[in-house]
Amino acid sequence: MSRLSNIKDPKVIQLCDKHGFLLVTTDREMRTTFIEVLKTTEIGVLATANNNHGDDVWVERIIGQKVKILRHFKKEQRPYFSVIQSSGHIKVETLLPAMTTRRTRPKERDLEIGQT
Repeated sequence: MSRLSNIKDPKVIQLCDKHGFLLVTTDREMRTTFIEVLKTTEIGVLATANNNHGDDVWVERIIGQKVKILRHFKKEQRPYFSVIQSSGHIKVETLLPAMTTRRTRPKERDLEIGQT
């Protein structure tokens, strides 16, 4: 794999699905924006509760909860979306076929799964 910049979320979701990666993001709203894309995958997503604390806080929380995060990644039904709080608490939600949203980001939705 090579490094790329300015990649839209649907392409990152596709890449994680293809390689079986856990997607870690600071975009808590990814679930509502891209639920239709996420429901077509077999991935797990870990989002930070907010982006107000800086990267160092989240790195510490993720390292501190590594065992729990890996357990979720191994045992949870996929696709799932989890949110880690600044306290270290993790909430996991399985994404079901019936789930929908009205939220969109038109510029990001240009690159849906299957389009280049």
